[in-house]
Amino acid sequence: MIKLTNAEKDVMERLWVRNEPLTAREIVATETCSSWKPTYIYILINSLLKKNMIIVAGMKPAGKNYARTFVPKISRERWLLGELRDISFSPKKILGEIIENENDIQNLNKFSELIHLKRSNIAERKDYKGKEMVDE
Repeated sequence: MIKLTNAEKDVMERLWVRNEPLTAREIVATETCSSWKPTYIYILINSLLKKNMIIVAGMKPAGKNYARTFVPKISRERWLLGELRDISFSPKKILGEIIENENDIQNLNKFSELIHLKRSNIAERKDYKGKEMVDE
């Protein structure tokens, strides 16, 4: 998975939390990033663009000019899963802990639906002899 610096994680967190396209100035305006110098945010944005973590979503009026807006290209959950894989976590233990600590029946039902759907998708990929087909 892609390694991010703490500052890059802060930028991503702002984008994930706000869940809307943000300009560099709007990212800096958040509490976590408010002490950054204006040029620093552009270094971080360029780094995140190169790492394919964010994309340019469009343009937004910014005074007399226009500013690019950015959105995450990857969800927080997918990125965290990659981070967990990098430290050799046990999916079975993590999922067990999540389920054990979940007290909302709707969430548990959703987990069950997702597991059922995943089982169906895996079964569909098997050929008539029961061997798994290799995706190319």
